[in-house]
Amino acid sequence: MRKRSSAPLLTFAVTLGVLFGVAAAWAALPKVGTSVARSAAARHRKHVRRIPALLSVSAPRSAHFYNAGGWRAGCPAPAGVCGTVRTLPGSETVLISIRRAGPAPKRHGRPARRRRRHVVKAPGFRPAKLSPRKLRGKLQSQRRWSYRLALPRPDGRYILVVKLTSRRRNRVRVRVTQSMTFTVDTVPPLAPVITAAPANPTTETNAHLSFSAPERWLSDQCDLDNQPWHPCQSPVGYAGLSQARHQFQVRAVDRAGNWSPSTAYAWTVIGAGPAGPGLPFALSGGARGALYPGGSARPVALSVANANNVPIYVTGLSASLRLSSLPLGCPASGYRIIEPRLPASGVYVAAHTTLTLPVGATPTIQMVETGSNQDPCRGARLVLDYAGTARS
Repeated sequence: MRKRSSAPLLTFAVTLGVLFGVAAAWAALPKVGTSVARSAAARHRKHVRRIPALLSVSAPRSAHFYNAGGWRAGCPAPAGVCGTVRTLPGSETVLISIRRAGPAPKRHGRPARRRRRHVVKAPGFRPAKLSPRKLRGKLQSQRRWSYRLALPRPDGRYILVVKLTSRRRNRVRVRVTQSMTFTVDTVPPLAPVITAAPANPTTETNAHLSFSAPERWLSDQCDLDNQPWHPCQSPVGYAGLSQARHQFQVRAVDRAGNWSPSTAYAWTVIGAGPAGPGLPFALSGGARGALYPGGSARPVALSVANANNVPIYVTGLSASLRLSSLPLGCPASGYRIIEPRLPASGVYVAAHTTLTLPVGATPTIQMVETGSNQDPCRGARLVLDYAGTARS
């Protein structure tokens, strides 16, 4: 009987084993590659977590005062709160919360221990708007965030809290928190008071003015002859002024940028010029009210009309009773006219203007008690004649 050989079977088994080994090795290759990739990704995430996230607030600024104009200028419209953030790959969110630090409530006449805060918006945090992501080296990106918010009201001190959160695997983690305070002030301050100023008129071409502010923490702005406002401090001086009318204005500005009403003072610089023999001018007016024996003196309302091309100084004034206006039997001795005492420099009247003289710079007329019958003077309408002197 012929014996069979086992060589073909052995060759087939070896060949089959080699094929299975190659297939197993081939199947194991993707697993090794995936494991290597996963290990690299894990190292990348670990490296990324070590990079600190940065969060900054551009507006509002900490410990700053804001009015409506300053609030709108802090961020690009229409945002009121904005800043920048350096984020990492993943899902990040910027949340903000603004609360007003109100006064402590009172209980039974005593302040409570805990301070209650008024929330401007709904309680909790609101998400801000993030700009599109821009990767830098596939590790981080600088992005802008903003939140649309009008100027908080009412005036007072507010607290802003900004948080940067990240979400991974359904877990939210706060990475950075920024907190600051700012103050809203929309009430303008009181107007300054001018305490010292040049005489009006004056021949001085240099002027020095002083003023004071009724409130603290204010800065001042000045203006001369409708020029642009400029920062100033009291006292303020101006030199080389022309011979003309000048007007000075000052206003106060608080820390939020609110302007007070302006306070103004005007004066005229004139040329001294030599004293002349006199310039023509016109006087008009009269006494008002009835006169009676023993009554008080009444001032004569006078107006000075200067038709000259130059200003004048009225240095003397006088009034006299026109005798023809007295009724028969009414003597002129029953009336007394007192001339005014004008300043040594005279009363200034600008060119081509009419000036009503103030009380004290005009004559006065009085009906005296003569002890005789003064009934003929009853109902008389007196006429006064005026005279005066002036210089340029």
